[in-house]
Amino acid sequence: RTLDIAEGTVKIHLAAIHRALGVRTRAEAIARLKS
Repeated sequence: RTLDIAEGTVKIHLAAIHRALGVRTRAEAIARLKS
């Protein structure tokens, strides 16, 4: 199944999630969510 959204859109949403979690990287986000 595809979402048919642009790569830039995904990057923007990921950046917003990182800001909300107060992290810089995916690894930091995962660590934050596991704690």
